[in-house]
Amino acid sequence: MTRGPTSAIQTVGRGPGKSRKARPGEEGQNCSMTFCVWSSFSACNLYVVMLFYMQMSRSELSALRQQISRSFSALSRLLSQFLHLGDMVPGCLYRLRRKCGKPTCRCAQGELHETWALTRSEQGQARLYSVPAEERATLRDRTLQYRRYQRARAKWVKQSTALLAQIDQLAEQRIVPWPAGQAEKQTSDESVDHRAPPAESP
Repeated sequence: MTRGPTSAIQTVGRGPGKSRKARPGEEGQNCSMTFCVWSSFSACNLYVVMLFYMQMSRSELSALRQQISRSFSALSRLLSQFLHLGDMVPGCLYRLRRKCGKPTCRCAQGELHETWALTRSEQGQARLYSVPAEERATLRDRTLQYRRYQRARAKWVKQSTALLAQIDQLAEQRIVPWPAGQAEKQTSDESVDHRAPPAESP
């Protein structure tokens, strides 16, 4: 009776002249274990490479600290403006020129009546207030002060958001893994959990 050739995959060497056939499922188990070891090794190397590129150099850290210092100084100047705000009145002051409608009035000849008014939004509706002549100068200063406050507040929101992002970036560079090797162990465990279950022996 003639036997066919035995492949290297189907046999497991036991020394010269000794070999045996692989048990059912043993071939798949060996491949699965090899894949898990390779996956774990690759994941650890990937973590080391990512950690290397995420760390800033000393010059980059120094530049980031200087940027944070400049942002904080800009916020300090804005804070000084808030602390020295005077009386404010929301709204916009402007001059109205109109006709009264009387045919004998000078406005019918082109000399329009001039009045000053303050307009602002209240509960979603535009409101118009007539401004007496004796209050015009004071009201002009107070509405101007309110517009300055609005501009400074908008800058504060923008610059404080940028400063917080810079601080978070600096903090990320100061975080160290603890316990040592925890990230590598977690990555290795995740790779082993996905391996194929061993085949049952007949």
